[in-house]
Amino acid sequence: MEIKTSDLKSAVDFFEQSTQTVALPSFHATNVIWLALDGIAPIPQFFDISLSAREQARAERFRTRELSAHFRLRRQFRRYCAAQALGISPIDTVAEFAEGDKGRPFLADAPDISFSFSSCRGGLLAGWSRKFRIGLDIEDLRPMDDLESISVQFFTPCEHTALAELNDVARTKAFLTLWCLKEAALKSVGEGIGFGLNQFAFSLSDPVGLVAAPMQFGGVSAFHCRSLSALPQPAALVCTTHPAGV
Repeated sequence: MEIKTSDLKSAVDFFEQSTQTVALPSFHATNVIWLALDGIAPIPQFFDISLSAREQARAERFRTRELSAHFRLRRQFRRYCAAQALGISPIDTVAEFAEGDKGRPFLADAPDISFSFSSCRGGLLAGWSRKFRIGLDIEDLRPMDDLESISVQFFTPCEHTALAELNDVARTKAFLTLWCLKEAALKSVGEGIGFGLNQFAFSLSDPVGLVAAPMQFGGVSAFHCRSLSALPQPAALVCTTHPAGV
């Protein structure tokens, strides 16, 4: 499909007008942006313009148009973020991501930049850094009937005890924040949930603190973490002091 400059400009204008930078005063050389999806429906058609044939085929396999549109938007958002990280015009150059063995996205032409992306129904979250390997996660704030059983299975005993001491509303938000922190930590070292959510342990203090991390990745001192409390959904950022890369 021929990519029209006018379509690209419309897409870029949309992202520039709709995204906001997440302030990170103590996280130098790390950029995080947020795109809220409330009120954006349906997704404009120009988001199809630069998807690869493989991505187009994947988009067609989703069960509903809404899910397909959300996927297309996520992929366009990734390309917009890549252009921002590279300091290039997303109109003149369409950046293409590759993926590592465990699905971590990277730019083959700029492997020194660490990227992380996450999404929920409420919005899209992206981050990048040339200094750190980073991980991001965001979750929709929602009622959870199975919170207790999931906490026992995936969290540390101290985390489970701390959650049990909270009231129902605070417990749900704290649970989802812990989940985000753990997923973000795993992403920062290129691992998935199968590695073990309980390999990283956090306190529920304000600000949150990392209290345990695998020594194979440098232990607690090798990580910096933050709950992104300014966002409307539970979200977290974790950076490692290892050089950025795939």
